[in-house]
Amino acid sequence: MKENKITTYLLYAFGEILLVVVGILIALSIDNWNQNRQKKQLEIEYLQEIKTSLEEDIANGNDLVAFNQQRMSFLDTVLTKMQNRNVEEMKATLIYYVQPTFDYRIFKMNRIGIDNMVASESIALISNSVLRNALSKYYSEEVQWQERVANLSGTYIDMIMPRVMSQQVFARGGYDFPINQSKYLQLYEDPEVLNVVYGLKTITQTQSGRVGIKIENARQLVEEINKELEVN
Repeated sequence: MKENKITTYLLYAFGEILLVVVGILIALSIDNWNQNRQKKQLEIEYLQEIKTSLEEDIANGNDLVAFNQQRMSFLDTVLTKMQNRNVEEMKATLIYYVQPTFDYRIFKMNRIGIDNMVASESIALISNSVLRNALSKYYSEEVQWQERVANLSGTYIDMIMPRVMSQQVFARGGYDFPINQSKYLQLYEDPEVLNVVYGLKTITQTQSGRVGIKIENARQLVEEINKELEVN
């Protein structure tokens, strides 16, 4: 009788312990599920933010390529007019083709989304390792080479502007200056000028090509992010 009571007590105690263990396991499972759900939600939010940044890169890149296309057209016209060696025509019209070429643009990636993720040490939240590596590669490729576009544009402006300002140009603004036109006569004979103009056209074309590659990479990343968002 006494042994039956002990057995019953032990079974009861074991049952209680088992219930406690099961309860703890269930609680841990729920906690893990909540943590995973929160991580997944964070991943979605970060991916959406990065997607917005990439879409802005695509839009800005397309604007730059279109701008450069027009700039190269004007530079080509400038070279053609100098090649024609018609000084009077250059005096009358060259400035109008030169002025639009003074402006230039630099492609800058929108890093807000990826920088926010890196700053919070959450890059590992991107569960797709292929996508994670592709994003790291995209944002690790610097665009500092574009400094040459800015530097050469500055040289171009400093060199070409004094040579294309004629009496006619000032006269349209109501000014009358006795400008020596000899530089106009020498414009198409100056190899330094020709090299800078042609070099600027070439570097502008190169910039468009490299930005075009960046645009395509951004598009591919947006497609991959969309796939991840659809799955989640």
